[in-house]
Amino acid sequence: MPIETPAALVEEFKKSGEFDRIRRELLQEFQKDDSYTAFQGKIEEIVKQRLAKAQMLHYLPQDMVQKELGQEVERYPIVERAVADVQLFSDPTFIGKLGDSLQKVLQTANEKSSAPATQQMTEPEKDILVPPAETTPSIENTTITAPSPTLIDAAPVIPRIPSPGPPPTPDQPPLESTQSLSIDATKDTPATVDGALDAPQTSADPNFEDAGPRPSSNNDMVVDKN
Repeated sequence: MPIETPAALVEEFKKSGEFDRIRRELLQEFQKDDSYTAFQGKIEEIVKQRLAKAQMLHYLPQDMVQKELGQEVERYPIVERAVADVQLFSDPTFIGKLGDSLQKVLQTANEKSSAPATQQMTEPEKDILVPPAETTPSIENTTITAPSPTLIDAAPVIPRIPSPGPPPTPDQPPLESTQSLSIDATKDTPATVDGALDAPQTSADPNFEDAGPRPSSNNDMVVDKN
C-alpha cells in the first residue's frame, strides 16, 4: 500500500535496512567523540548508586537487573544531552544523506503499490478465448422463414360437390345409364327400365313412330297442364 503518514514512512524506513545502517554509523561517530567518555562515566555512577540502595538486585536474574537499571538511567536526561552534543546531527552532509534515503524508500514503496494496478490494466485477458473471424457465424443476408403449419393447425379441405344440373327436356336425349331400356312399340303400356319405374316413350328415341294419338286407357295418367 502507498505511504501516506509519517508513521508509515518510519516503519518502511526500518524495514528497508537504512535505519540499522545509520544507527551503526552514528554509534561509531559517537564513540569517537570526546563527550562519550563523560557520558559513560555518568551512567556507571547511576548504576552504582542504584545497586547500593537496592541490595535485593544482587539476587535477581540478570535480565531483571538490567531492566531495573535501564529504567533508573532513563529517569535522568543523560541520553538526551549526549545526543544533543553529537556534532554529526548538525552536519549538512549527513542530513542530505538521510533525506536521500527517505526519498528512496518512499519512491520504492509507491512503485510497488502502483505496479499491480498498472499490470492489471496493460495485460490482456488470457482466459477469454476469441474464436477466429472465419469461424464466427454471420447472420447477414439471411432470410428467416416462418415454420410450415402442421396437419393439426391446417384447416381441413372439404371437396366441392357439384350441384345437380336441370332435368333433361323432351328435346334432349336421356342420360346414359348402365341399365338397358325394354321398349315394346306394339303395346300401349309405357316402357319400363328393367322392371323399374315406368317412363313414357319420347320422340328422342330413334325407334319411336308417331302414329297419332293413341286411345286412352284406364291405366294412363292424365295430367292437366293447364
